[in-house]
Amino acid sequence: WPLIYRQTLEYNIVGLASVGGTLIAMTEEYAYRIAGSDPLTLSIGRIDTHYPCLSKRSIVNMGYGVIYATHGGLALWNQTTGLTLATKYIFDWDIWNTTIDPETLIGTFYGDKYFGTHSTGSFIFERDEKVGGYFVTIGEKYDAAWVDPTDDVYYYTKDASGDICEWDAATSVLKAGEWKSK
Repeated sequence: WPLIYRQTLEYNIVGLASVGGTLIAMTEEYAYRIAGSDPLTLSIGRIDTHYPCLSKRSIVNMGYGVIYATHGGLALWNQTTGLTLATKYIFDWDIWNTTIDPETLIGTFYGDKYFGTHSTGSFIFERDEKVGGYFVTIGEKYDAAWVDPTDDVYYYTKDASGDICEWDAATSVLKAGEWKSK
């Protein structure tokens, strides 16, 4: 990248995501909004809500915005509301860090939902403006996930064996989940 186009931020960048023509840079302290059509004239603005990104693998473009793990919940940035906690109606700030291990969170977008797994468990979060969202704890903890865009199938690996599993396969046995809302 030519030196003339390089930009610096106050804090170390954890990850980047693009949504709606805007680049969001999540750092160890704040998120930054970067916009522009020419590298020489980029506009960089710090989002002054202190939601540090705790896991680069938690960053997911949900279509309506970018979600990532922070203290107190899943942070959501979109052009309409700015930066908020998507899970604020489901989790109190202090309960999030004792329930979820945000520093190990791996997120994936599938079926308009945020699938998350971390060192102690997994969950599915679905945003809903009317009730604040739905949070379902699931028993299937995994290490990595990928959605095949050609057939819209969600694949994951769940242990050191390297076996690849298909989410909600017709041949798999249904498992229990624990549902939580506000």
